[in-house]
Amino acid sequence: MSSRSTEKMRDRTRGFTLVELSVVLVIIAVVVGAVTSGSDLLRQSSGLRIFSEFVTGWRNSFGTYTTQAKVVPGDNPIAPTNKIHGLSGSDELCNDAADKTLTNVMLSQSIQPPEGRGVGEEDRYVYADSNGSPHELRICFTTVPWAVSGATSGVFVKASRHVMHLTGLTTELAMQLDALIDNRVDARFGRFRQASFADSLSATGVDWPLPKSGAGEDNIPEVDAYLVMD
Repeated sequence: MSSRSTEKMRDRTRGFTLVELSVVLVIIAVVVGAVTSGSDLLRQSSGLRIFSEFVTGWRNSFGTYTTQAKVVPGDNPIAPTNKIHGLSGSDELCNDAADKTLTNVMLSQSIQPPEGRGVGEEDRYVYADSNGSPHELRICFTTVPWAVSGATSGVFVKASRHVMHLTGLTTELAMQLDALIDNRVDARFGRFRQASFADSLSATGVDWPLPKSGAGEDNIPEVDAYLVMD
């Protein structure tokens, strides 16, 4: 074999150059970025669908009921108290496992609630967080103390408000819904609040809890939230 042929074989087997490696790394970065962006877009799209179809759907059902029945759901139309009652005597109106109370209250006024997970589970919605772990969002209606502005700037007082109670809500989804509802992200102020701060008289805003570092279902905590109906 000639020396020239030997040199050609060495050229073909010597490996990648720095330029070639750089090109490969750039391609990998672009692919990873595209996958990540696609995942973010899918999650944002899912959050928007939850807001527009599920949360807004139940909000509209609540409003239609109060307009038609002249009382809030679960209240006594003969002797109204302006307070939501669960038909089992609880302070929340939910879909109980046995009789699907909330759905039946809406159907009693010929109001078709959002589809949710299906027949009998209209109050639930399953979605995935950024780690791909499933969560089940559930809604009830109740009447709670709510912080409102007082007669003096920076002073707040408590008033009674009818709210949608959302459980199984990841902090990721909570912040997305907060931005859609209030055009800002604050767990203390606005129409959408973390349940534990709904009646806070503090004049200082509060951040929603942030996900922990790393992967895994436990790193995307769930919170309870209230969306005021009034």
